[in-house]
Amino acid sequence: MPHFERRLKALDGKAMVFYMSRHICVKFYKYLRELPGCPEVAVVMTGSASDPEDYQLYIRKRKITPTCI
Repeated sequence: MPHFERRLKALDGKAMVFYMSRHICVKFYKYLRELPGCPEVAVVMTGSASDPEDYQLYIRKRKITPTCI
């Protein structure tokens, strides 16, 4: 967080973080949310119905958009 906060003082922007596994992603998200002054955080990850129940909240479902023929 200190690095991110210093960067925000110099530049407006966002941060993007990639993880090796969904387990690490969910764990780090929960950790970030517990930090005082945590900025808005969103998780974008794929998954399946067989993932643990506590992952389901973070899995983005693909929206099917109608197409014109």
